[in-house]
Amino acid sequence: MEVLNQAQTCLRETEPRIFFKGDIFGTIWVQTNNIIIDGSGYTLQGNGINTGQNTEIGILLGGPDLSFRECTTVLVENLRISNIPTGVFSVGGSNNSFIGNYFDKSSIEIQGNANGTGDLIKHNNLVNAAVLFDLNPNGTDIITENNFVNSTIYLALSNAPIVDKNYWSNYTAKYLGANQLGTGIWDTPYVYGAFLGVNSSTDYHPSVNPITDFEITQFNPGLTSSPTLQTNSPSMPSPTETVPEFPTQLLTVALVGFAIIVFSVSIIVKRNIVAL
Repeated sequence: MEVLNQAQTCLRETEPRIFFKGDIFGTIWVQTNNIIIDGSGYTLQGNGINTGQNTEIGILLGGPDLSFRECTTVLVENLRISNIPTGVFSVGGSNNSFIGNYFDKSSIEIQGNANGTGDLIKHNNLVNAAVLFDLNPNGTDIITENNFVNSTIYLALSNAPIVDKNYWSNYTAKYLGANQLGTGIWDTPYVYGAFLGVNSSTDYHPSVNPITDFEITQFNPGLTSSPTLQTNSPSMPSPTETVPEFPTQLLTVALVGFAIIVFSVSIIVKRNIVAL
């Protein structure tokens, strides 16, 4: 793997897994399938810019280019995403997993779905955040065993995902008469919202206590300022026309001089790229 300049101190690749080696201030654009992004407990940090179309994105599962938006079988784990309004944005993908992460003022947005295979969101802390589904008709996504602290789920023109055994910080305030069952589950289902055309938006087995068996027990502190990262390239490289079948080719992470809003750096993850 070749990474330009100072970014080499932040990422390391061992096929098919990409590891963080330090905190990063910026965006990661994933353009391939069948990879693992392992945060190793480090932080992907943003500025908190939330302006509609120009909202900051932490990890973009966008596919090879903006005309072919599809990423499948991507795992994001062990990562803290902080102060990025759209922490993860999956466009048209499927069968992706987000496990053991900490979303701090950073949400997950899943838009569309390439096929009937849903995504898995499990063992995450979501603090002042949300999981959003937009134009997702399948209803096969699974959200289970997460901690929703001042956080919720939103649906827009989507069927409800499978939601089960999550911890909700406002549960006792919302359901004053609920009782605990011997299995650590409340006896009253948790309704996280009411949405037009959605029959069920319910966690039928809400957890009494926060989920604690995450992959990471603690996280590194977030960045306090934006680091200066330099690059020799003024533009984003063109997407590869043919993508070899995984895992015959090594992954390459290229640091390019493309800034999304006020982000300091954008990192492109795809196969068969020559770093500029």
